[in-house]
Amino acid sequence: MSFYEALADDYDDMTAFDHRMAAAENLVRTILRRRPVESAVDVACGTGLYALALARCGVPKVVGVDLEPAMLAKAARHARNLGVRPHFVAADMERLGAVVDASYDLILCLGNSLPHVLDPSARRRTLEGFRSLLSPGGELLVQTLNFDRILEKSERIVSIDRNMNREFIRFYDFLESGLVRFNLLRLVWGENGVEHDLQSTLLRPCLSRELIREFEACGLRNVQVFGSPALGAFNADRSPTCLVTGRAPQEDACPDRVRKL
Repeated sequence: MSFYEALADDYDDMTAFDHRMAAAENLVRTILRRRPVESAVDVACGTGLYALALARCGVPKVVGVDLEPAMLAKAARHARNLGVRPHFVAADMERLGAVVDASYDLILCLGNSLPHVLDPSARRRTLEGFRSLLSPGGELLVQTLNFDRILEKSERIVSIDRNMNREFIRFYDFLESGLVRFNLLRLVWGENGVEHDLQSTLLRPCLSRELIREFEACGLRNVQVFGSPALGAFNADRSPTCLVTGRAPQEDACPDRVRKL
């Protein structure tokens, strides 16, 4: 069983899905005030938070992509409950062009998803793949945790959350290879004590300067870094997250914009 398949049942409780919907819609509205968006892709969409927010805010064509079918099944249920109809498809973000073959005004890869691409050259190709699918003037947003701060301060604890009788402790192990092991310890409290299980997966941290360099190398312009989904200023020592944005040129000369990866 994969890391996220094992987490699918608890994922919304662990990440406070209902609470985060308002923040997701605020981000989408901020984007829509910057420019019209007729089509968007939410890459590594999980249970569909931002794909649903895009649809609820009136974006006509929304695609949510995730590698884990169990997550997509929950996303589809959310969509039915909310009365919106984004299209969900299972795919690896490294091969997005294999399932998404048109140009889009907006591509999102949020929620610390890009660090799951472990090889630096594969990460570069992944960003190039995103870039190739942007329409002229289209925007790419990539969000990770603020690894500038996490690595500098060796911060092991990501979060500790509790929902009724379930507790979720997310923490890192820092490895000599430069990778980090992302661990999730789940505790279930009951009459007979506590049961627990531990799930782990590897990540490659993304530093802000690396993302800026890779965005620019992909031909994206007006590259900016923010410190939160609300587009607050980025501070390497204090910001909880790192959100990097960039735009395709209005006169898009990218010959591979709709290439299959």
